[in-house]
Amino acid sequence: MCETMSPASYLQPLEALGGESIRNLHVHVTDCYRVWLGVRGLGRTIPKLKPESIIDVQEMRALFAATDLLVHEFLHRGQITKIARILGTIPPKMNLSKIK
Repeated sequence: MCETMSPASYLQPLEALGGESIRNLHVHVTDCYRVWLGVRGLGRTIPKLKPESIIDVQEMRALFAATDLLVHEFLHRGQITKIARILGTIPPKMNLSKIK
């Protein structure tokens, strides 16, 4: 749907939403995943995003694609190995930063 909007509409802040735009809300969603899973879950250093750094829907799609990779890594590596350790199984050493 956002790809059918004009770029100006995608970036338009709305007072009814506290001055936020659709782009800003998208950045907030990806930042939640990046911080909770990447920083807190996987111990990475990931800078907070500034909405102004994303200028259009195509850049936002790329950001969501990178975020999807982080979610996949967390669910199939970080979370499972953490549970295995709690259950007493020591998983093999792996470099999570190399997983793509």
